[in-house]
Amino acid sequence: MRASRCAAARQAYTFAMSGPADQDAAFIWPTVRRVDAREPWRWLRQGWRDLRASPAPGLFYGAVLTVLVAWKANFPSIGFYALILTLSLAVWIRVSVVSLPMLLDRDEMDVVSAMIVSFNVLRSNFRPMLVWGAIIVALTGLGFASLYLGLIAALPVIGHASWHAYRDTVAPAEDAG
Repeated sequence: MRASRCAAARQAYTFAMSGPADQDAAFIWPTVRRVDAREPWRWLRQGWRDLRASPAPGLFYGAVLTVLVAWKANFPSIGFYALILTLSLAVWIRVSVVSLPMLLDRDEMDVVSAMIVSFNVLRSNFRPMLVWGAIIVALTGLGFASLYLGLIAALPVIGHASWHAYRDTVAPAEDAG
């Protein structure tokens, strides 16, 4: 029954978001693939390899983001901030684990559909996504513990690794349907 409600909601959303039938092709939902719980560690290695292959852009953006985070830092509240960050990541990862890479990769993808696919990735790969979320929290925590310097490398590694997570968990557009 739940599957039929999800299918009906998807169909209604697709219909509402499409224009006249003669102008738009039917929207094809990306296929979500299942991965092993050990895959997040491979994504992390690939993200690190990507950063080492082209360090300047990644470290630049890592430094910019770190400065923005540190600018608003309040050291006495760091424990509370870490708790809030962990809770925020628990919600955020549900709807954005593969959303941003998918939006960058697919021209026809809209934000809401990307969030729905991201939630389906989490639902289909709960244990790997739990490991991935824990890795993100740990790397971010290490970045804070190192007086934010660790974030300069951690943030781009997480970004690169998220791309690999997307490529492993969502079938390419030509395979969808």
